[in-house]
Amino acid sequence: MVRRRKSCWQSSWPLIYTLWTMMIMLPISSEAAIGRIVKNGDVILGGLFPVHIENVAAGTLCNETTEKGTIWAKAMMYAIDTINNNTQLLPTIKLGYDIRDTCHNLRRAITASMEFVHHELENLDITVSTYYNSSDGALVMRNNFDVYSSTVKTKLPPISAVVGGSSSHISMAVADLLQFYCLPVISYSSTSRLLSNKIRYSSFLRTVPSDVQQARAIAELIRYFNWSYVSTVAVDTPYGRQGIQLFHEAAAALGICISPVAELFSSTNPSSQIPAIISRLKHDSNATVIVFYSDEFNARLLLTEADKQNLVGRTWIASESWGDSQFTTRMRKDVIGGMLGVIPQSNRMSYFRDYLEQFLPPNPKTSPWLHQYLHDRRNIEKKSHRSEDNHHSKVHFNIQDLPTGKSQNVINAVYAIAHGLDQLLRHDDNMYLQKPINPSRLLAYISNTTFLDQTDNIVRFDNNGDPLPNFVVVNLQPERLPFDIMKYKIVGQWRFIGNNTSKMKLVIRDQDVLWNGWTHTVPLSTCSQQCYPGEEIVYLSLKSSCCWQCRSCSDGFFSNTTDATNCLKCPVGFETNKNRTMCLPLPYEYLDWNSPIAIIITTLSIFGLFLNILFLAILIWKHKHEIVVAKDKVFYLMIWMSINASFGLCFLYIGRPTDASCSIQPIYFALNNIFILLLIASRIVTLMLKGHQDGKLERSCIMRYLETWQSRYFIAFLIICGQVIILGVWMFTSPEKTIESHKYFDRIVIGCTREFESSIPAAASIAYVIILCLFITFFSFKVRHLPYCNREAKYINFSLLCILLGWIAFIPSYFATLGVGHIGIICFSVIFNTSSAQWFIIYPPVYEIILKPYFDHNHRSYSFSERNRRN
Repeated sequence: MVRRRKSCWQSSWPLIYTLWTMMIMLPISSEAAIGRIVKNGDVILGGLFPVHIENVAAGTLCNETTEKGTIWAKAMMYAIDTINNNTQLLPTIKLGYDIRDTCHNLRRAITASMEFVHHELENLDITVSTYYNSSDGALVMRNNFDVYSSTVKTKLPPISAVVGGSSSHISMAVADLLQFYCLPVISYSSTSRLLSNKIRYSSFLRTVPSDVQQARAIAELIRYFNWSYVSTVAVDTPYGRQGIQLFHEAAAALGICISPVAELFSSTNPSSQIPAIISRLKHDSNATVIVFYSDEFNARLLLTEADKQNLVGRTWIASESWGDSQFTTRMRKDVIGGMLGVIPQSNRMSYFRDYLEQFLPPNPKTSPWLHQYLHDRRNIEKKSHRSEDNHHSKVHFNIQDLPTGKSQNVINAVYAIAHGLDQLLRHDDNMYLQKPINPSRLLAYISNTTFLDQTDNIVRFDNNGDPLPNFVVVNLQPERLPFDIMKYKIVGQWRFIGNNTSKMKLVIRDQDVLWNGWTHTVPLSTCSQQCYPGEEIVYLSLKSSCCWQCRSCSDGFFSNTTDATNCLKCPVGFETNKNRTMCLPLPYEYLDWNSPIAIIITTLSIFGLFLNILFLAILIWKHKHEIVVAKDKVFYLMIWMSINASFGLCFLYIGRPTDASCSIQPIYFALNNIFILLLIASRIVTLMLKGHQDGKLERSCIMRYLETWQSRYFIAFLIICGQVIILGVWMFTSPEKTIESHKYFDRIVIGCTREFESSIPAAASIAYVIILCLFITFFSFKVRHLPYCNREAKYINFSLLCILLGWIAFIPSYFATLGVGHIGIICFSVIFNTSSAQWFIIYPPVYEIILKPYFDHNHRSYSFSERNRRN
C-alpha cells in the first residue's frame, strides 16, 4: 500500500516567489559543467557531492579535493553500474547519472539543482581532465603533469531523482527547490532534525539517521563514561545549531551538565572566532571532554587552531559529519588522540573496494576526480613527512587506505531509487518507458520501499523519511607500528534491543578504548571533585547540578557511595563509624560483670559476706562466752542471714537484665529491706519490754499490746502484707520487663521498665520502706540510754540512723544518674544499708569478745609501767 503524499504544488506555493528570485539571482552558466561527470542512460539520477572544497583562508577556490566527496561520487557510480548489470532490478532500462561537484558551497549546490530541472540545458559540454600514466600502473607525480581535455555533446533525459546533498544546510536549500517539482531528494549525510519535517520538506528522504538519534547516542556515550560536565562547540549552520541543541536536551534528560564554554562560531568567517574559542577551552580545565558538531571543513579549521594553541589532553566527541574523517589521523596525537566519533554503522565494504581498485593508475581517464585526490594526498604526505623524494618517484597506493565512510549510505540511496522506480514501472506496465515518469508517484514508491543492502541490513524509511538508526562508536588510536600513525577502530555500538525498534542501548568494549596519551584510564570531566563515601554533595547553585562542594556527613548520618546527593540517617540502634561510611550497631550498656562499677560492687559484696561469715565463726567459737550467752541467738542468726541475703542481692543486679531478673529484683529488694527492719524492730520491742519490767520506761497501751509474741508476729505479718500488696499491684498494673532505650545517640541502654518509666507502685514501695524505717528509728531513739542494754540499743539506733540517711541520699542520687548509674546507686545503697546493720549489730559482740580484752590488757600494762617509772 503506497502512502499518499500532499501535492508538491500545494506544499510549495509559498516558495514559488523565492525560487523565482533565486533563479534570477543565480544565472546558469557553462562553468558548472566543469565540476561534473555524466553518464547517459534511460533514466538519469542527479548527484551532489563535495568532491572539492573552497578553502577561502588558503586562497583555493574549489581546487582542493576531499577524501569523502571523491569516494562518495565513486560509490554512486558503482551503485548505478551494479544495478545496470542486475537482471532482476530494472532489467529493461539503464540508469545514467549527472554528478555535480558542489565544492561544499551553497551557491554551487543551488546552481546545480536548478540545472537539474531547467530543461533548456540539453546540450552539455563535459570536460574531463586526467593525469599522465606510467606503464607499470603507478601514478607519476610531476609539477607539470600532462593534461588533455575531451568535449562530448549529448542530450540527457530529465533528472528523475537526486542523491544529495552532503551537509544539512545544503540539503535544506536543495530540498526547498526540488520539492517544487516533486523531485525525490535522498541525502546520504544530512542529519538535521529539521529535515524530518514533511510539511516543509515533502520530497526529502535520507539514508543516514537524524541528529535526534545521534544526540541521544552521544549523550548515552557521555553518561556511560560518567562524564558529568562537558564543553560543546558547534558551527553556526542548521546542522550545527540543531545538532548541539538536541544534544543539550538529551544531556539534560540524563543529568549531564554543560560547561559555560558552549560556543557557536560562524561558518562564513570562522577564522575570526575560532582562536578565542580555543583559548576559552584551554582555560576550562574541568571540562576535559568537548562535544563538537561541525562539518568536516570547519572541524579541520578548529582542530588546526587547537594544534596551534597546543590544546592537549582533551577528549573530543565528534558528530557523524567528521567522526571518521581521515585528516585527523595525520594530526598530533596529544591534540586529537583518543577521540570518539559517533557515526552511522558502516562495514568494510570489500565489494566496493574491489570496484575502486580497478580505477587506480594506470586508468586515469575513467576517474579524474579520484586521481586528483590521490595526487593531492601525495603532496600532503610529502609535506607532513618532509620528504626529499624525486619529483618523478613512483608512489603506490593501498586500496585499504581509502576511506569509505558513508559510501554505503550513497549506495543505499541509489538502490532505494532503483527499487522504487522498478515497482512504479512494473505497476504501470511501463517497463520500456512508453510514458514519462511521474516524480510524485516515484517519490511515493521510494518512500514505501524496503530491501536488504549488500551487508544484509534492512533499508526502509519511516513516515518522516528517516532510516532505522544504527550507530557505531569509533576511537582514534595508534597503529601497532609505528605509533605516530593513527587509525579509527570501532569500539562500541548503539543499537536496538533485540527486535524492539523503539528502544536502543549502548554497548562499549572498554578494553578496546585508548584515551589521549594511549592509556586505558578513563579521563575525568567534572565541574567538581568527586565526593567520597562519608561525604555529601552541596550544590553551589539551586539552578544547576553541575558544580558542588563536598561536606562530611553529620553524626548519625552516612553515605556509602561516591557523589552521594545526601547522607542517609542510620536506623534506630545504629551509629556511624569514624569515616561516616557505614552504620555500626550501637554498643549495649548495662552493668556488665567486667565493668569497673560491677567489679567494685562485687568486691564490696564479697568482702561483706566474708566479714559476716568471719563474725559468725567467732561467735560460734566463743559460744560459751558470757556475752554470747547473754545475746538473743535467734535474733542474731536471723539478722545474719538477712545481711547475707542483702549482699547477695547485688549480684542479681549485675549482668544483662532479663524479664525474670527485672521482676525478681524489686520484690527481693523490698521484702529484704522490710524483713531487716522488722528484725531490728523486734529487738527494740524486746528491749523496751525489759525496760518497762524494770520500771525504766513508762507502761503504755502499745507496750501492753506488744507483750505477747502472738501480737508481735501479727503486726509483723500485717507490715509484710502491706508491702506484698503494693508489690502485687505493681506487678499486675505495670509488670517489669526488659527495655532497650534509644534515648542516647551513642549507646543502647538495656534496663528494666522502672528505670525509664515512672511508676506509682514503685514509688509507694520505697516510701513504705522509708516510713517504716522512720517509725523504728523513733522507737530505737527512746531506748538508746537504757543501762541494762550494754549499749546495744545505742548501736541499733546508730544503725537505723545510718540506714535512714542512706535512704535520704538514695532518692536524689537515683534521679540524678542515667543508665547504668541507676543500678550502681541501688547496689551501693544496699551495700551501705547492709553494712550499717552488720557493723552496728553483729560487730559489737565480736569486738567485746575478741578485741576489747586485748586493748584492755595493753592499757593496763601501759598504766602499770607508767606508775613504776614515776616511782
